[in-house]
Amino acid sequence: MRNFIEAFELAGSSNSEICSCGKIYYDVSDLNDFEDGELESYESNPKAVACDHSIGLLVFEGKEYVQNCECWKFRANQIMDFIDSHNSGIAAYINTERKRKIAEAAAMPLVS
Repeated sequence: MRNFIEAFELAGSSNSEICSCGKIYYDVSDLNDFEDGELESYESNPKAVACDHSIGLLVFEGKEYVQNCECWKFRANQIMDFIDSHNSGIAAYINTERKRKIAEAAAMPLVS
């Protein structure tokens, strides 16, 4: 799972994020990060989850997921299983696409 997270995590983090599943995660390690009433709003929201660290995101299949959330892990395992069982074909595809893109770039006129 670590390799999947490293491949799809967004750089940086924040004090609150909304996961694709609708849960809200917020960081309570530094209470000075919140606007007036913001913390109280999270605390009263049944979909909000307090964390003691900054909130990181993953992006795959066009959706943003909070790393702490469990909702994305089943799908991530399916994706990893697919990649692992088709790694030769995927590598061949990536190499072929790389060659095509290099040839396409080489055919473009230089802009100065």
